[in-house]
Amino acid sequence: MILSLLGIVAVAVVALAATLVTGSSPHLGLDLQGGASVVLSPVPGKPAPSGALNQAQRIISRRVDGLGVAEPSITRQGQNIVVELPGVKNAAAALTLVGQTAELQFRAVVGGPWSGAGPTSTPAATSSGASTTTTAPGPTTTQPAGAPTSSPPTSAGALGASPGPSVAPAAMVAAVPATPPGAQAAPTTAAPSPTTAAGTPTTAARPTTTVAPSAASLAGPPITPTDEITDQATVVLPEMDRKTNQVTDRYAVGPVLLKGDIVATATPTVDQTTGTWQVQVNFTGKGGSQFDNIIAKGYYGKQVAIVLDNVIESAPTINAQQFNGVATISGGSGGFSHKQASDLGLVLRYGALPVQLQQSDVQTVSASLGKDSLRAGLIAGFIGLALVLLYMILYYRALGVVVLLGLCVSGALLFSIVSYLGSSIHQSLSLSGVVGIIVSVGVTVDSYIVYFERLKDDIRAGRSIRASVDRSFARAWRTIWTADLVSIIAAALLFWLTVGAVRGFAFFLGLSTLLDLLVSYTFTRPMVYLLGRNRTFTEARFLGVARGLAAPAAGGAG
Repeated sequence: MILSLLGIVAVAVVALAATLVTGSSPHLGLDLQGGASVVLSPVPGKPAPSGALNQAQRIISRRVDGLGVAEPSITRQGQNIVVELPGVKNAAAALTLVGQTAELQFRAVVGGPWSGAGPTSTPAATSSGASTTTTAPGPTTTQPAGAPTSSPPTSAGALGASPGPSVAPAAMVAAVPATPPGAQAAPTTAAPSPTTAAGTPTTAARPTTTVAPSAASLAGPPITPTDEITDQATVVLPEMDRKTNQVTDRYAVGPVLLKGDIVATATPTVDQTTGTWQVQVNFTGKGGSQFDNIIAKGYYGKQVAIVLDNVIESAPTINAQQFNGVATISGGSGGFSHKQASDLGLVLRYGALPVQLQQSDVQTVSASLGKDSLRAGLIAGFIGLALVLLYMILYYRALGVVVLLGLCVSGALLFSIVSYLGSSIHQSLSLSGVVGIIVSVGVTVDSYIVYFERLKDDIRAGRSIRASVDRSFARAWRTIWTADLVSIIAAALLFWLTVGAVRGFAFFLGLSTLLDLLVSYTFTRPMVYLLGRNRTFTEARFLGVARGLAAPAAGGAG
């Protein structure tokens, strides 16, 4: 029992000290520091698949990163996407940007790649960052592995010539309908290509050469600002690494050739020859013809960038002169990982059919109003807490001090946990969360009252304080557990079924109630036990435990 008391106090002190030393603090929500929030919902009557919503969430995250908002929150809540932008300066422009519908485009690569973000560029998004080669299953022009190759010729366009050596891109090859395992693919009119021992035509990956960035590759034009990008313009767009969120390359791309509505489906598959992941793209009937017509106009052997929301997701090389409605995108010499293939498939699948979202709840808060709300919430909380503690000390004497110490332990743990969650997963403490914490103080104090009243009943029945401490706690614990469990269930249901500010209230109410159960068992019980065994505390004239518990029963009975 004593060990649990020392343990919970040590944990609270160490956690609070570590939080203060590292400079961590709760991540304040936009209603406490100012900013904007919006709930984006699918258009009524048009429910969106989960994958489409995940893709929309990723696109919005890219846009928000480009705004430079510190610690934004973009979360899925059922069919809704909740966007919170604390501290954003131009709230109206930001909300307009995140609500725009994304569009998948195919643009010809006319220059690049140039390494890095380039001079004075400010990219607005991220992408998979993997250059790939798209090939159609079936015979294609191939090379033996390890043979020296050169990048396919590209036009320099209006933005300058292509730089020096770089990693060769992957290729896009025309595909024929899938054949049973072991069967040979149907021949096409393409030039004959090397085959495997089994006789199945294959596409050999180009060798990848790692070289230090040259001066030319680091030079080149900067990324085109978003407001200057049009469908008809030749622009410079970024390709980015999904993990590091950094620009890896820049490409100059020409006007839009085709849009995402030409894609019917895109599915990650495994190349039976190499065992690597690839993406099989099925075009629509009209889209397949349009794609083949574009290739016939001189794009065979050149790169075509797959662009989503002004970010290049992939830039495969066209390695077939006709696709007949089906193409396969491979991952170059190293192949795709399963996640890369899945992500690219998601882009092609749902970029072609963008999710139509509408703003169902918009909130903007100025920085000054946020500070006023925070100040008012803290003042209200401290006043309420002070009044509760004063009443508990006057009514229960020394046991009121136990309440004070217990709330200090709970407060230290809660502050440390909230600060950690704010720095690790950007869990925001909003005004509704502050209200949830204040309400939880009442739940916590109720637990003390239940225990103390049980203890009072046993003492009135003639038992000593020392003998009553454990017996009374055992009876009170069942009541405390039941009452707190009801609060936790209610908080969990609110968190699960609601959106916006109510979720913050539910989260912090549930967290505080869980801490109440922990502190009641590990701190309150042993603390009262120690006080009950010390005559100085039990029989003191003003603050004695006995004076706080041995009030006369109704009717004057002692």
